[in-house]
Amino acid sequence: MKKLYFTLIILMSLPALGQIQQNVNKISGTESKPITAIDSIRFNGSSTQMEIILTNGNIESHIITDINNVTFSGQLIGQITSLDCSGATITGTLVEGVTTNGVSADIDYTGGNGGTHNGQVVTSTGVTGLTATLTAGSFSNGAGTLTYTITGTPSSSGTASFAINIGGMTCSLQISVNGGVVSTLDCAGATINGTLVEGVAASAVSAGIDYTGGNGGTHNGQVVTSTGVTGLTATLTAGSFSNGAGTLTYTITGTPSSSGTASFAINIGGMTCLLQITVSGGAVSALYCAAATITGTLVEGATASGVSADIDYTGGNGGTHNGQVVTSTGVTGLTATLTAGNFASGAGTLTYAISGTPSASGTASFAINIGGMTCSLQITVSGGAVSALDCAGATINGTLVEGVTASGVSADIDYTGGNGGTHNGQVVTSTGVTGLTATLTAGNFATGAGTLTYAITGTPSASGTASFAINIGGMTCSLQITVNTAGPPPSYPSGMVHCGGIPTAVVDVTNPTTGKTWMDRNLGASQVATSMTDANAKGDLYQWGRVGDGHQCRNSLTTSTISSTVQPGHNRFIIGAGWATTFDWHSVANPVLWDGVNGVNLPCPTGYRIPTIAEWDAERLSWSSNDDIGAFNSPLKLIRAGQRFYLNGSVNSNSFYYWSSTTYQNGTRTLNINGLSPGIAQITWDIYRAYGNSVRCIKD
Repeated sequence: MKKLYFTLIILMSLPALGQIQQNVNKISGTESKPITAIDSIRFNGSSTQMEIILTNGNIESHIITDINNVTFSGQLIGQITSLDCSGATITGTLVEGVTTNGVSADIDYTGGNGGTHNGQVVTSTGVTGLTATLTAGSFSNGAGTLTYTITGTPSSSGTASFAINIGGMTCSLQISVNGGVVSTLDCAGATINGTLVEGVAASAVSAGIDYTGGNGGTHNGQVVTSTGVTGLTATLTAGSFSNGAGTLTYTITGTPSSSGTASFAINIGGMTCLLQITVSGGAVSALYCAAATITGTLVEGATASGVSADIDYTGGNGGTHNGQVVTSTGVTGLTATLTAGNFASGAGTLTYAISGTPSASGTASFAINIGGMTCSLQITVSGGAVSALDCAGATINGTLVEGVTASGVSADIDYTGGNGGTHNGQVVTSTGVTGLTATLTAGNFATGAGTLTYAITGTPSASGTASFAINIGGMTCSLQITVNTAGPPPSYPSGMVHCGGIPTAVVDVTNPTTGKTWMDRNLGASQVATSMTDANAKGDLYQWGRVGDGHQCRNSLTTSTISSTVQPGHNRFIIGAGWATTFDWHSVANPVLWDGVNGVNLPCPTGYRIPTIAEWDAERLSWSSNDDIGAFNSPLKLIRAGQRFYLNGSVNSNSFYYWSSTTYQNGTRTLNINGLSPGIAQITWDIYRAYGNSVRCIKD
């Protein structure tokens, strides 16, 4: 007889048996189904059949006589009936910002079925940053304990919650996270490093506040603004409390608005206290402006230089001051400036630097207000003056000619006893010979001896003596300049091209050393040089031996066709001239084109010619120095007028070459100053005639 073994009539709940399957071993074969497909097993009323009711509602019937046995096989899923999170045992402590070490939670359970579980990893909510980890294992049969290991770093203080879901049961594990805390905070005993003074930016000032009972937790630092004395900030950088006693260092920054007590409300680690720091004010008890020591001199119109006032004080408290800037009254235009600093403890001196330019002579007053005291600082301002003015010995530059507009004419009047003050200049009209004006530009007297230069302009109405009534610096004198009788008008070669549109004015200048008389300016220049870089005094650049046909104009066009005649018949600068043959603009070298007053192509006005190299050398030897300065200071006022390059017509504006009439082999000799600074003057031997150089005419 076949035996049937049934241990269950109604199967246990499906979730617990999810991995178990039912096997019906029959004579006619074996039927298997996963337990999840079976709802229940029952016998019919006559007990001749076993019915398996499936979860989909279908029924499988098995004749009992055909069944050997019914078995269940597979792994039992672990289950429990209760889970006690609220009674969990917490080992170790969680602290805000501190990485966990040795922290765990033991959670008891009951109703364990001995089945396995896969463990669990749960991240925290509430206080984030933590993880509770349960290692995979098995439930006990009955009661037992699950141990969760807590890892990570709590993001804040409060409660970290973990949603536990295991063995078919859930609960919420909650663990407290402590914030960084201390038990005492000693503001009253704070150590103050550095000193706070009214109006002075705090530098290297800090307060060390001791605490006890630190739990090793973190803090976010603190920024506290001052009350009482405002303008300050106490800043604690974020960090961690020590375990036990420690010190918090607050850095004090800012500028105290006044003297007194700056208070800071400290609130950190669950404790509060009031940090108070004294702010000193700078002060004096007396200020002595009347006895001030004045260094240097103030002169009307002269910019103050090296002028200062030392004001003594007593009763200084060692505090700081912000300095002071005071503008003058009475005589305006001045400023007294005291640099910020510290008062001495007791007696001391404040130094005010005086700057600016006095608007007039008289007394400049400064309202001093410093260290709680006031006084009036008064400084005398002198007017610009000289003690002597020498019109009789005036140096006259240039020549005045009846009916000829003055050009490059000036008078240098020496003086002595100048006090460095300013003058407003002067404009004086001539008497005797009228039509002229002597103009002195506003400026400063030198300290001691100096020279005033009056520019003479206008057109003399007649020959004779032009007189100018000079009144400057408290002194007067009569400046007298001779006006020459007009000679015949200058005559230039027929067809002469004048680059500026008008002929070069013919005004004589005589070198008293050489006795030679020259034109006072270069051909093509509109005036006598007033400086070493005067563009209006440079004039034209001639190729040697050519007439003034327009090629000498600095912007003339160029041609590379060498001329076969001594007068090319065009106004172009001939470039590339005679390369490797004569280095000339002319196909045949001709050394007499500028020879004397009868030179075929002479560009000078009637009665004038190109100087010889010997005449140039004599001029050079008469200079005060053999360089640019000597050339400019000479009667001829020579400057670097430039040179035009024979190969391409480009102009080097820094060159100094003046043609002579003296030829040498295929070239011509010149007066030259080299390119050094200052350049050295010399006589050159062989300059290609195709170059463009300056021309200064000498009277024959």
